[in-house]
Amino acid sequence: MIDKNSLRRRFSASASSYDSYALVQKKMSQKLIGEVKAAAKKQSNLDVLEIGCGTGYLTGLLLRELENPKLHALDIAPGMIEESSKKFGKIVEFRCEDVESANFECEYDLIVSNATFQWLNEIESTFSKLTGCLKTGGLMTFSTFGEKNFWELNEAFKKARLEKNSFDGARLGQSFYSLPELKLMLERSAKSIGLKCKIKLEEKMEYEYFDSSKEFLHSIKKIGANSKSDMLTNSPGIIKRTMEIYDQSYREKEKIRASYHCIYVTVER
Repeated sequence: MIDKNSLRRRFSASASSYDSYALVQKKMSQKLIGEVKAAAKKQSNLDVLEIGCGTGYLTGLLLRELENPKLHALDIAPGMIEESSKKFGKIVEFRCEDVESANFECEYDLIVSNATFQWLNEIESTFSKLTGCLKTGGLMTFSTFGEKNFWELNEAFKKARLEKNSFDGARLGQSFYSLPELKLMLERSAKSIGLKCKIKLEEKMEYEYFDSSKEFLHSIKKIGANSKSDMLTNSPGIIKRTMEIYDQSYREKEKIRASYHCIYVTVER
């Protein structure tokens, strides 16, 4: 279970550094905006909801690529809302709220979200709520991370635990859904509210390279995605050995590699 209070604090604290480190997330936004442009087909005055607007990178793309959108943007972290508000002011209606507890009184032509849905605790019920907020013919498109995310880090952790004969069910970092799992949950959520939706999913691996595992973990901290509560192990020795194995075993051209498993979803009502 993700601690939303901790999540809110971490992302607020990282608002000023997020843009400098969230390079993969920016690539994901570019992919999403392609889906948005194809769906919009030069329509104007679309009612748009962005979930997890963060510092406003995707928000800016939506304003640039859509013709006079009525844009509503939501984020759980007040620091992120403050950062986005500085850029866009009253052009966008911002809400500082958790999408899982938020109520939406209107319907939208487009719901879009980048690298946010991995932070949901009740993913199916949230899908149902959002799908129900789409107008007939509306589109929800979002990106999230899949189960191969940070593959190298997790493999190094497994090897460190084997060396230490540790079989206590510990894990390093949060877990992520696979593409088939997400597809099934989306289908169930639409069915639960009596809708037949066209659902499309695709996945792509992205990679970043760092001088060391320490530098990689620092970059994760700078975007607010780190959480001590996700590191379910009581052994500092295993963590230390994990980083040693990572630095030794997962190098390419003198850099360590970090894999990002990006999943893209479109739901058409």
